[in-house]
Amino acid sequence: MGRYGSPGRVRSSERLYSVIIYPTDVQTPGPELMYTFISHAEKNGMSVLREGASDEEFHATIELRLKGRDDRRFHGIASLLCSDVRRLLAKTRVDGQEVGDRLYCVLDTDIAGRPHHADIFATVPRKRPNKAVRRLQRNRLMELIRGSLERPDAFRGGRLVARQPQTGNTPPTH
Repeated sequence: MGRYGSPGRVRSSERLYSVIIYPTDVQTPGPELMYTFISHAEKNGMSVLREGASDEEFHATIELRLKGRDDRRFHGIASLLCSDVRRLLAKTRVDGQEVGDRLYCVLDTDIAGRPHHADIFATVPRKRPNKAVRRLQRNRLMELIRGSLERPDAFRGGRLVARQPQTGNTPPTH
């Protein structure tokens, strides 16, 4: 639980949103997401905003991810249900995981200015899994995300793009 106005524990019924930045999160050519986008879940958490996040929280997140660089653009939003993330379970007994072990957890990690912040974390297996196993697990999380991408002009009626800097470099749309 956070100290910056967090609504508390992340409910399984909540929708989670991740800001996608071009080109850091998107392969070119084409709109395919790069796996580095979700690999943060294995290291220090994949940042998401909870469904109660205000437009200001989204703007703050977008600005943080753009890092003031002209070569980056707000590309869209990936959304997924918390319950879908929590239902990703190990299917086989391999590399220290038992069948049914949860692969990811979603935790409230509010921060100053973004009380509706949360992170998706890969769970720690009983022993370190090999790369092939971890890749298969990542694929399952990526499949959840792939089917839920929204363009910036569609998400929240396009309100989040109105404040973004405009230059001649426009990323490909999907």
